[in-house]
Amino acid sequence: MDARMLPTGRKQPLDERELSMKHGSVSPFFEPMDNHYTAVPQNGKNYVELIDTREKVRLIYDVGTG
Repeated sequence: MDARMLPTGRKQPLDERELSMKHGSVSPFFEPMDNHYTAVPQNGKNYVELIDTREKVRLIYDVGTG
Protein backbone atom coordinates (compact mmCIF):
# COMPACT_ATOMS: atom_id res chain seq x y z
CA MET A 1 0.00 0.00 0.00
CA ASP A 2 1.10 3.53 -0.57
CA ALA A 3 1.09 6.39 1.95
CA ARG A 4 -2.65 6.89 1.29
CA MET A 5 -3.28 3.20 2.09
CA LEU A 6 -4.16 2.43 -1.54
CA PRO A 7 -2.94 -0.76 -3.26
CA THR A 8 0.19 -0.33 -5.36
CA GLY A 9 -0.10 -3.57 -7.32
CA ARG A 10 3.23 -4.80 -5.96
CA LYS A 11 3.28 -8.14 -4.17
CA GLN A 12 5.56 -9.33 -1.42
CA PRO A 13 6.79 -12.93 -1.60
CA LEU A 14 5.11 -15.35 0.81
CA ASP A 15 7.31 -17.22 3.27
CA GLU A 16 7.05 -20.98 3.97
CA ARG A 17 4.41 -20.65 6.69
CA GLU A 18 2.27 -18.33 4.57
CA LEU A 19 2.49 -20.69 1.60
CA SER A 20 1.44 -23.64 3.78
CA MET A 21 -1.84 -21.86 4.59
CA LYS A 22 -2.96 -22.58 1.00
CA HIS A 23 -3.28 -26.24 1.98
CA GLY A 24 -4.95 -25.68 5.35
CA SER A 25 -1.99 -27.24 7.14
CA VAL A 26 -1.20 -24.39 9.51
CA SER A 27 -3.16 -22.00 11.71
CA PRO A 28 -3.18 -18.47 10.26
CA PHE A 29 -2.64 -16.96 13.71
CA PHE A 30 1.16 -17.32 13.84
CA GLU A 31 1.56 -13.53 13.40
CA PRO A 32 -0.63 -10.47 12.68
CA MET A 33 -2.28 -10.95 9.29
CA ASP A 34 -1.57 -7.90 7.19
CA ASN A 35 0.53 -8.98 4.26
CA HIS A 36 -0.15 -12.60 3.41
CA TYR A 37 -3.24 -12.56 1.26
CA THR A 38 -3.11 -13.89 -2.27
CA ALA A 39 -6.07 -14.42 -4.53
CA VAL A 40 -6.58 -17.38 -6.80
CA PRO A 41 -10.22 -18.07 -7.73
CA GLN A 42 -11.43 -21.50 -6.61
CA ASN A 43 -14.53 -23.05 -8.13
CA GLY A 44 -15.35 -19.71 -9.74
CA LYS A 45 -15.10 -17.77 -6.46
CA ASN A 46 -12.41 -15.55 -4.97
CA TYR A 47 -12.68 -15.87 -1.21
CA VAL A 48 -10.97 -16.70 2.05
CA GLU A 49 -12.61 -18.86 4.69
CA LEU A 50 -11.52 -18.71 8.32
CA ILE A 51 -12.82 -21.41 10.66
CA ASP A 52 -12.82 -21.19 14.46
CA THR A 53 -13.10 -24.85 15.43
CA ARG A 54 -13.43 -24.04 19.13
CA GLU A 55 -16.43 -21.74 18.64
CA LYS A 56 -17.72 -23.74 15.63
CA VAL A 57 -18.11 -20.64 13.44
CA ARG A 58 -16.64 -19.60 10.12
CA LEU A 59 -16.05 -16.30 8.38
CA ILE A 60 -16.13 -16.12 4.59
CA TYR A 61 -14.69 -13.02 2.94
CA ASP A 62 -15.76 -13.10 -0.72
CA VAL A 63 -14.37 -10.37 -2.97
CA GLY A 64 -15.67 -11.64 -6.29
CA THR A 65 -13.59 -12.42 -9.36
CA GLY A 66 -13.80 -8.99 -11.02
